[in-house]
Amino acid sequence: MSRPAKAPPLPAALARAAVDSIADALVIIGADGGVVHLNPAAEELFGRSRERAVELPVRALPGGHQLAVISERARLSQESQSAEFPSPLDPGVPISLEASPLFDGPTIAGTVVV
Repeated sequence: MSRPAKAPPLPAALARAAVDSIADALVIIGADGGVVHLNPAAEELFGRSRERAVELPVRALPGGHQLAVISERARLSQESQSAEFPSPLDPGVPISLEASPLFDGPTIAGTVVV
């Protein structure tokens, strides 16, 4: 039996469009703790445009301390982590989030927080 051909890598523009189409807020955090990407839902949640947030420490976002903590836990444990924290839009409303390590081959390049 022959093996199916390996799928070509997903073009960067298509990958970005896929991330941006997710309805939930999604933040990609680099291994250095800096914001790499916000999708449109995250821009709305944090009140920051992608352009203003990229390369800032994640702690600079509203509620960013909690994001930094769960991101670091996911990166160090190399496993997904879940938590609830107050919404940046309304601190009386808790939001659930999940942080997962972002692997680039065997290396952890950062985390994805949804």
